[in-house]
Amino acid sequence: MLPPAAVKIYHHHGYTLSIGDGKKTVYATLKDQAGKPSKRLKARITLDTIAPIGTLIINSGKATTTTAQVQLKLTAVKVPEMQLSLDGGTTWGHGRNLPPARRSRCRGWQELKQ
Repeated sequence: MLPPAAVKIYHHHGYTLSIGDGKKTVYATLKDQAGKPSKRLKARITLDTIAPIGTLIINSGKATTTTAQVQLKLTAVKVPEMQLSLDGGTTWGHGRNLPPARRSRCRGWQELKQ
């Protein structure tokens, strides 16, 4: 919190983060007119430029079915949530969170969808 006599200064400055996805930290210091530095300031952000990839298989890859109930198998890596659409992507069901233990590798995750 700033002291009552302080003047708020806002400065927007473009900055390029280091290459590669992951957690990034940017540091800054301020100096007053006498050159006295502030405590080190820091802000963190996660850079994520790569979209997830995966596969979806219905009924173990069979071409036909005799029932409306099918088995879906989603295979993906580092994906915390998935959604299903039955109309080509116009509407989507509520996102389903994957358990934390499955987020790093969710191979073989299955759900019965009616």
